Amino acid sequence: MKWIVLALLFSLNVLNYTDKSIIGVAAAPMMKELGLNYEQWGLVGSSFYWLMFVATAIGGALSDRFGPRKVLAYMAIIWTLAQFIPFVASSFALLLFARFLLGVGEGPFWPVAINQMNRWFPQEQRGLATSIISVGAIVGKSVIIPVLVLLVVNYGWRVAFLSTAVASFVWFLLWMTLSKERPTGIVAEEMVQARAQLEKLHWKSLLPVFRNPSFLFPSLAIFAGSWVVAFSLVFLPNYFTEVRGLSPQWMGIVIAIGGLGGAVLGMVFSMYSDYLFKKRKTFRGSRVLFSSIGMIVAGLGFYSITMVESPIMMMVGYALEGGFVALIISIGPQIITTAMPDRPGTIMGLGIAFGSLSGIIAPLVSGKIIQSSGTMIQTGFSQAFLVSAILCVLSGLLMALFTKPDAGISLSSPTEEEQSSVSSK
Repeated sequence: MKWIVLALLFSLNVLNYTDKSIIGVAAAPMMKELGLNYEQWGLVGSSFYWLMFVATAIGGALSDRFGPRKVLAYMAIIWTLAQFIPFVASSFALLLFARFLLGVGEGPFWPVAINQMNRWFPQEQRGLATSIISVGAIVGKSVIIPVLVLLVVNYGWRVAFLSTAVASFVWFLLWMTLSKERPTGIVAEEMVQARAQLEKLHWKSLLPVFRNPSFLFPSLAIFAGSWVVAFSLVFLPNYFTEVRGLSPQWMGIVIAIGGLGGAVLGMVFSMYSDYLFKKRKTFRGSRVLFSSIGMIVAGLGFYSITMVESPIMMMVGYALEGGFVALIISIGPQIITTAMPDRPGTIMGLGIAFGSLSGIIAPLVSGKIIQSSGTMIQTGFSQAFLVSAILCVLSGLLMALFTKPDAGISLSSPTEEEQSSVSSK
């Protein structure tokens, strides 16, 4: 049963990435049909993230209270509705609402999916299980995106949205039919103990953690990486077709192969970081400096897309950015946990929530920059790329200079006075 649950979580992550990406793939025909400019399109892209970080925290808490199986089912229904609305939408406001709703529904995916996975897999198998779920994004990027391009080109963008809505509803039916909340035995007992621990957290103790460089600068790097991801989802397909003159088919190929290359590089970089950690036994030598250099290379690689003519070289730049951004998104949370080693889930959630805020800002700022360029769209796009690159390079430099997690902090236990105060409440 646990492998069935894992397979369903993997397939849900495929849908998770597909639903986010379709807005970029269908950008040109949607903007033309609905009469939207780049600033408005940036608002559409940003709306996905407006409450995503809040939904991430709330969804995780609800999965503890009501069970992740039930929360995942409700999420799939929200995804179905959010993707069906554009199929019938004829206005900017409806499209905006659909993307906002999708962000609320997809925001809690990772904490809820990992919560469900943890109920079925013992600690020694959870790394493998998490990696399998993560591969869903790779499949979505390298396999499903070209399929979406074909749907948009041959049948229109509304049919592409309808297909994702149907897929989410089919997943819901399979989930309710095939899955269970949790098994009995040691894994369930581990979850009970973990929940009991979390209930003892005193939130005032988090304040010094927020000032810890091991939390602050890796979170900033995740913010920069998420900025590039948000920009790529909303604007990159349109840049390739409208500015660089690629056909929709070539655009799909560049994104698919570049994305697949980035995913492979990300896994290789993560494995090399693990190797360095085993060899050096320090976070700074194996995680911080390697991922800091990676963020600098990611920024340079991403901006190089604007400077090359060959689609192959565009793939290379996109793959370099994707590989090192994937590295910081996987390694960054590990660095963050050193700021609060006895509460890894809590501090990772806060760091990732902070990072996801860039999803709100990036499409708005980028859309404004592009729109303000008037008829010089290529200049506007180049400036938006440059902002993304500067954020990556700056975050990498700051993390390399100030993050020294091997001298991390740990929360002290609450005093008896604090305990009695909380108990009285």
